[in-house]
Amino acid sequence: VERSADARSEPPAAAIEPAPEAPAHDAPTAAPSADEDIVPPFEEMRVQRERRAAQEILERMLALIEELEGRAVERWGARELATARALAEDGDAAFLAQEYETAQALYARATDALETLSQTGDALAAARLAEGFEAIEAGDGARAAERFEFVLAVDPDNEEASRGATRAAVTEEVLGIVEEARAVAGDGALTAARGLLDRALDLDAAST
Repeated sequence: VERSADARSEPPAAAIEPAPEAPAHDAPTAAPSADEDIVPPFEEMRVQRERRAAQEILERMLALIEELEGRAVERWGARELATARALAEDGDAAFLAQEYETAQALYARATDALETLSQTGDALAAARLAEGFEAIEAGDGARAAERFEFVLAVDPDNEEASRGATRAAVTEEVLGIVEEARAVAGDGALTAARGLLDRALDLDAAST
């Protein structure tokens, strides 16, 4: 039996190649959610409040450092000042890292140390002031001048120390005149002795 012309023209089934598959593609990744970068308002307000609190303490601390530097703190409190500065530097590092609560605590510690240092300066000045006047009474003008100079370095507006420094500058001269007046009085020249004492009082005008 002869095949029809159409049957003879069909290719064998094995010779038919399947259509190529479409290339596979990776599934698209989801875009990051915009919500991931949003800081909740409550948290943002808390952080800002801590930041402001740290800045307020920092301002007080800087004012104290400036005040102490104007009181010659390097002469009498250099070690304590260095300790406070180290705390402040640690606070700066925390602040730059946005660890504001930690910065606030470190600045507060530095401020407390500086306030204590300021009180120490006040106490030292008061003690040196008393020592200066004691030195004048003892006739030691050089020692008195040194004590009053220290007080004025720590407390430039101290009026008592200013008067004391003026007296210290003439202490030895005044004492010399007083001794002369005593010697003159011992010889019976009371009028001359009185004149010398008046001269000594004029020279030591700051004592009145």
